[in-house]
This record gives sequence, structure tokens and C-alpha cells, in this order.
Amino acid sequence: MSINFRQLHTLGYYNQKLTNRAGEIVDTDPTYQHWIDGNPEGGMIVGQPDMEKFDAFTNFTYPLGDNAKFYTFNGVTKRTGRSFAFYRAPYWRPDVAAAEFWTPENLFVGYHPTFETDITDNMNVAGFEFDLLGFNADVSGTYGRNDVSYTVNRSVNRDYLADHGWSPRTFEPGGYTFSNKIFNLDLNRTLGATDNITLALGFEAKEENFQSHEGDRHSYYKGGSDSFAGIKPEEVVDEGRNSYAGYLSLDYDITDDFLIGAAARYEDFSDFGDNFSYKVNARYKIGNNGAVRASYSTGFRAPTLHQRHLINSQYIVVAGSPDPVLQGTLANDNPAVKALGVPDLFAETSQNLTAGLTYKISKYLSGSVDFYQINVDDRILFSSQITALNDGDAIDNILKENGVVGVQFFINAGDTKTTGVDLVLNLNKVEVGGGYFGGVLAANFNETSIEKINVPSALETGGYDIFDKREQSLITLSRPKSKIIVGLNYEIGDFKFGIDNTNFGEVTVTAADLNPENDQVHSSKLITDFNARWRMDENIDVTLNINNIFDVYPDELNLETGESPGGRFRYSSIVQQQNFLGTTFSVGVRMKINKK
Repeated sequence: MSINFRQLHTLGYYNQKLTNRAGEIVDTDPTYQHWIDGNPEGGMIVGQPDMEKFDAFTNFTYPLGDNAKFYTFNGVTKRTGRSFAFYRAPYWRPDVAAAEFWTPENLFVGYHPTFETDITDNMNVAGFEFDLLGFNADVSGTYGRNDVSYTVNRSVNRDYLADHGWSPRTFEPGGYTFSNKIFNLDLNRTLGATDNITLALGFEAKEENFQSHEGDRHSYYKGGSDSFAGIKPEEVVDEGRNSYAGYLSLDYDITDDFLIGAAARYEDFSDFGDNFSYKVNARYKIGNNGAVRASYSTGFRAPTLHQRHLINSQYIVVAGSPDPVLQGTLANDNPAVKALGVPDLFAETSQNLTAGLTYKISKYLSGSVDFYQINVDDRILFSSQITALNDGDAIDNILKENGVVGVQFFINAGDTKTTGVDLVLNLNKVEVGGGYFGGVLAANFNETSIEKINVPSALETGGYDIFDKREQSLITLSRPKSKIIVGLNYEIGDFKFGIDNTNFGEVTVTAADLNPENDQVHSSKLITDFNARWRMDENIDVTLNINNIFDVYPDELNLETGESPGGRFRYSSIVQQQNFLGTTFSVGVRMKINKK
């Protein structure tokens, strides 16, 4: 007896070299100018980290009779990467320079801490598809896990050095693990004399777990290792939750041209409560060539376990300080955060409205236009840096009790509204020169505004701003309000070629000192990409990609923005148009093993 089953396997390897786009130092101590003359970038490495990645995926399907099958797909990804913190220049670290464990002070040139990650992701899914009482049934179980551990090299714990006369140069600051287990049951079938009603319903149960892992004792001693302080014993968390959900969906073709639908979902979480959301939608055909459509839905996003329970303390750059300072991220239920008047996190909710038209203009030309508006209430955001405004006030005392200069936390900060329109015009496979030519014109225009900010009374009374102008600008101004793409492609035989031109709209860097005169508008940018594919046979593809052919970079930062301390950063890491790598090339080979 032979069993006819299907299997698919993929293996992947990726190696990425680092890039450096650091700026030139302008705020040096004259005593060390000779060092800066030989190191105009101040030893900084700013750009793409180096990374190596391996992955493997399998997919099996086994028939079980005529109307049932077993399936499973599994994958594992292993990534190692290395990025870099601020270079600790000689004039920053006279205490380290003077330490006997290092070198004589006149030879000290500073040090450059690394931030290295070792990440493992795995996913395992197994399930059955079968007929059940006239329904198409799918029952499955999923296990997923992400684990990250950190290493810091070329660093120092300055407090340990001061107290003991020496310090390790390598630290293991700990790491984090997140995992979930999911059970799903989904059922669907058609109803009615003409099968013009589609019914779907299902159930989901989920268990999630978030853990942080203690670092080595040297990594968290007092202020901790430079670059990334280790996770302290009191910062270690092991938190989990369960949730259950059920949904029901119904689509009804009233006529051949007119369809209406409705869906509802109820979900209950063990750690903060429940939610009911719903959706209604309709579509009306315009002859054989077009349709108008619209939908309205409510939604929610539960606060993640990371947002609810993450605790750490790290060195950050604070406006007005030439040196990184220690800042704490405290869990939402931490007594210190409670003392600030911050409530427990709860779910974001949203209302979503969409309406659009799609139409086939001719044999080769079709297009669509869609309008959307998304209102998010009680959006969960990371607060601004809260530092003491006055020595000895309530906030100052809370910070001192926790041994940090500044603190941040997650909070249901306020309400936002996003409106936009998507436009698409497609040119479909016109026969030219023995091959087929196609193209697309796509555009998005959007606007996001902040409708309300919820400031806890204790902070508001003290004159503190949990979500200052700069943090607000990350939502309203840091991403392009327009994106226009003109893409052309040509396919002939086993070859396909494409060229895409993308115009990103302008963005704004809000100055760290919140002075609008120091804000900087970055102009729009046009990026051109090229791609080619050669299908050697049905199982092997060779691809070539050249991104940003004309080597276009973002505008360089003005020092007045405060985002480039001493000129160390040439380009912004806050606003996002395109990246600052310049022209990049990649060649790939994809091999598929597909057995029956």
C-alpha cells in the first residue's frame, strides 16, 4: 500500500556586512583634538549591523481518505548580529584612562562597546482538515517561540572598575524569551438553495509567556556595563496569560450584483478583561467591469506582555547631556509608576471605515481608489523621558529611589485619527516583442492627527509632559504623508525584469529642545530599484536586485535638531523615508524540493 503525501522543504542562508554612515565630530575637548584629527568620525559606526542568518522550513501534507488530510509545517531561524553603541572617546572617560588595568593615560584612545544578539525563532504547526456535519473543518495547534540573548564586548563597568580596580571587558547582560501555544477550530460552509450564503465560525484558545533572564553579576553591578546594562535580579520577570476567542461571520449574496456581510468576535484575556468587536461590509458590482465596496468595523489590540511587564535600565542620550545617562523602563504595575498616577494598561480600541471603487477600464487597464479612516482610542505608547524638573520634588524622589536619572513607561496615552486614500492603476500584460509588458501606478496620501492626550494627574500637577511634542511628531510627522510608485516590468520566456520608482514625501525632525525654529524638514526623495529573475526550471530561480540605483541619501541632519550629538549621526534614525545605505546589490538562488 502506498501513501500519497506532499512535502516541501526550504533552506536559507543570509550574510550581511556592516555599513558605516557616521558623521564628523564637532564638539571635542581641545586637549584631545589630535585624536579627533586622526578619527574625524570619533570612532563611531552607524548603519546596518553585520548579521548572519540560517533558516529551515518544512511542509508536509498527508491525505487521510477522500475528504480529510493531516498537515504540518515547521520552521527554525537562527540569527546572530552585532551593532555598536556610542564610542567612548578619551575625553569622556578619564576615570577609565587613569585605571591601571588599562594602559597609561597618555595612550588611552577610548573604547567602542558592541551590542551583540543571538536570536532563535521556531514555529511548529499541526492540524487536520476534514468534513464535519456539512462544514469544512480545520483544527490545528501551534507552538511558537522567540529567544534572544545579548553579549556586550569591548566595554567596561565603570562602577565596578572604581570599586575594584579592574573590570571585565565582555559581559552577558541576559535576554528575553516569548512563547505562545494556540489552538484553533475553524468551520465554514455555504447555505441556501443557490449556495448564496457563506457561514464561518470558530474558536481560539491561546497561552502566552514572557520571560527576562538575569545577566551576569558584573553586567548589572551598580550602573552596569557601558552600552547595555545587564538585567538585574529584581528586573527578572516570568509572566503569562491565557485568552479565549470566538467568532461568527456571514456573507449573503442578495443578488448576483449585491453582497452584504457581517462578522463578530469576542475575546477574553486573563490579565485585563474582554472585548467585543464587529464588522459590516457591502459590495455592489457595476456591470461586468467594476464594483463599489465599503466596510465599517471596530477592533482592539491587547497590550502585549512585554508592554505590561518589561523592566530594565539602560544608558540613553538625554538632551543637554554630552554623555549617555542611566534611564529606567519600569513596568506599568511598578509601584514607582503607580506613584506617578499611571493606570494599568488596557486594550486599545479602534473604529475603521473604508470605501472604494475598482474598475476594469479596458482589456489592459484597470484601477481602484480606496478611502480609509482609522480612529484609535487609548493608544498604547512609550512615554517621553520623565526627568526631574526640580530637585526634591515628588518625581525627583521617585527617580532617586529607583537609581535612575530618567524613566519611561508604556501608557494608554491618547487618541489618534488617520485618514488616507490609496490609488492604483494597473497595466496588464501587453504583448510586446515576443514577451509581455506591464506596469503599475500606485499612490498613497495620508494624514495622522492626535485627538487627545491622557496625562496622569500627579504628573500634570507637577508640570510634566508624558508625551511631548517630539514624541507626538513620531506619529504625525516622522513618516511620509505621500508615497507614489511607478513600476514597469517585462517578461519574456524564463526571464523577468522590473524597475520601480518610488517617491517618498517629506518628513520632519522635531528638535530635541522642542524649539520649532530648530525643526528640520527633510525633502521628498525619489528612489529607483531594479530586479531581475531567471527561472532555470520549475524548482530553481536566480534573482538579482539593485536597490537605490542612483545612490540617493536622506537629507543630512542639522546639529540644531539635537538628534546628532556632536555631529556623530549624519542621518536621522527617527524619521523614516528610505534607508541611508545608498546603492545595494543582492543575488539570490531559490531551490525548491517538492515531492509527492
